[in-house]
Amino acid sequence: MSVGTNIYQKVGKALASFGFVVRTSKTSVVANDPTISAGAGAPTATEPNGSLFLRTNAASAGEAVYGRLGGGWGPLVGANLDSDPGDAGALQALSNASVSLTSAGAGETRTLADPAFVGQTLSLIHIVDGGDIAVTAASAINKAGNTGIAFADVDDFISLVAVDVDGAGDLEWRVVQNDGCVLS
Repeated sequence: MSVGTNIYQKVGKALASFGFVVRTSKTSVVANDPTISAGAGAPTATEPNGSLFLRTNAASAGEAVYGRLGGGWGPLVGANLDSDPGDAGALQALSNASVSLTSAGAGETRTLADPAFVGQTLSLIHIVDGGDIAVTAASAINKAGNTGIAFADVDDFISLVAVDVDGAGDLEWRVVQNDGCVLS
């Protein structure tokens, strides 16, 4: 029996049932550090941003692993990354993503959470035009301070990249390319 197997048999199962805390530094406050935990159903616990949750009863890969970002949980793989959440939905890309937006009626809205990491990219394109879509970002997306992105026509497109705006880890999206969207 290998040493790794022996350690797992003795303590691994017990540790997994309690979860782990990922210390961000030797002096960090444990309550503020991300956690890794598991359980049945979607995560509901209020954990620090950066936490991971492994869903034990997931029906698909798209709902097996969740991450906490911007105060909310979202799947790390699957529907919320590459598909439109629909009217009044939240765009929470936790990795690089391209999302095709569709609208079924006038005056649809989406919210856009701040990015997860420096250099992250997000592209949004309006592919089905049943009415305008207004996306509101959590933070400014350009130097002018705009947070609104309006999609009025098919093929309206915007590409964003994540930047650290102050050198202190405060991440915001910045416009790389805009073709047809109105910023406000």
